[in-house]
Amino acid sequence: MPNRKEVAEQIGVGERQLQRYLKLASQHLNVFSNFIDSETGKLTGMPIESDEQIEKLNMVRSLVVKYRNFKGKAKMIQLELEAINQGDSNSNV
Repeated sequence: MPNRKEVAEQIGVGERQLQRYLKLASQHLNVFSNFIDSETGKLTGMPIESDEQIEKLNMVRSLVVKYRNFKGKAKMIQLELEAINQGDSNSNV
């Protein structure tokens, strides 16, 4: 699997932005639950191991762009990520 730098390039962001997306994803998506230390709230450095994870990170990126200028964007992103996490097919990203 690609390293984080390669994943960042693949989804069209820098490595720091990828870290932000990973943190956001780890808070709301089960597939990233082991990416964050529950005690410190910091990323653990786990490798991105599947195409599904890359796809989900791309969804996170799409949501951040979609709600970029929206008041209350954090809540809207959270709600959509939770819907994605539950497998809601009505989620439009």
